[in-house]
Amino acid sequence: MDTSDNSTGTLRTNWSDPQEFSYTDLCGIEITREHGYSHLFEVLAPVIRNAVPSSILQTLERRFHNIIRDDLAAFDNQEHLRLPQLSPLTEMLTPEMWFPLKTIVGHDSNSPRVRIA
Repeated sequence: MDTSDNSTGTLRTNWSDPQEFSYTDLCGIEITREHGYSHLFEVLAPVIRNAVPSSILQTLERRFHNIIRDDLAAFDNQEHLRLPQLSPLTEMLTPEMWFPLKTIVGHDSNSPRVRIA
């Protein structure tokens, strides 16, 4: 199976049931390990193309999220805002992604988008 375009190996769940799993923020390969599906390990293993130390990536992600939250400070419903994890950028051939801000400003196709490159 060709997984060269898979850039979700490092993507973690937002929440998972603590009665089912040991932790609440698991990536796909950790979920398969918890369930004993070892035949899926090779398919789900992340391929890191842009190595960034995890401490630096976490700092960048925290700062990036703070910038977005500061820019959206005027909106009341920020508690529903889900900001993207930056770890999938380490897996991409071209580390760039877009995400809409539909949660804050509405649900039309003209909602602002943020580009991460």
